This record gives sequence, structure tokens and C-alpha cells, in this order.
Amino acid sequence: MDIFEKAWDYAPQNQYLKSFYQLDENEDVFYAARELMDTILFKAYLFYTDTSKDMLLAELAFLEDHGTEERFLKYQYDLRTENLHGVKTRLLSLTGKEWAAEILGSNHALSNDFLNISPRIRGYFFYKGQNNKNVMLEHIASGK
Repeated sequence: MDIFEKAWDYAPQNQYLKSFYQLDENEDVFYAARELMDTILFKAYLFYTDTSKDMLLAELAFLEDHGTEERFLKYQYDLRTENLHGVKTRLLSLTGKEWAAEILGSNHALSNDFLNISPRIRGYFFYKGQNNKNVMLEHIASGK
């Protein structure tokens, strides 16, 4: 940490690399935000031996036990989604949404939006309706 702290002011910024960890301030598609969290947790070098490795080991264990590609793709999607919203990194014990907010910075328009992403709710939902932008659902068990 002493070396890192001393070099912080002198370290060059890599704008090309930074572009992989940024979102346009007007972005309104949830899956773009989801992709940023995915990149941070499962593709970034910083977390390769942490969240990325844990994900890979879970996927390999599932393939060894069940082996079918069709079942694996659904499992992979569910596992990745669950980890995107719930797993905390060993470094600073932050979730994907917290890392995204920190990387974007407090001045970014979407920083607070990331922090306000609600926990993922699993289960059955009642369709309430939709408009041009949103689909309204109600979680049957909780009424949310």
C-alpha cells in the first residue's frame, strides 16, 4: 500500500482502458449497467483470482455434475445474475453495483442509480401492465 500510495499521483492514466469501465451519463438500458458490473466482477484483472475464479470453478463443477449444454446455459445465466447482485469482492468487500458507482465517480449521473439498485427478488410475479418504457410486475410472495 505504501508503494501504491506514493505512485498514485505519478501513475499514467490509460484512457483506452478506462473506456471499458464507463457508461454514458444518459444511458437508460439496465443491461448496459449489468454489462458494466459483469465486466468489473468477472473480466477485470483486479478480480481474476476472486470473483472471476469463483465463477469459473462453480461453472466447471456444474458441468462435471450435469454436463448438458442446455442446462448449463440456464445455470450460468442464473449464477452470473445472482453473483452480479450479491457477491462481494475480497478487496474492500464491495458488490458489483458499489464498484460500478465508485469507478464512475460520485459526479457521474448514474452513480447513485447504481447504489439504488434493489436486491434481486426471485420467484413468481404477477403482470400488472406496461407502458412505453416499463413493464410493471408484482412479486407474489412479498407484494413488491
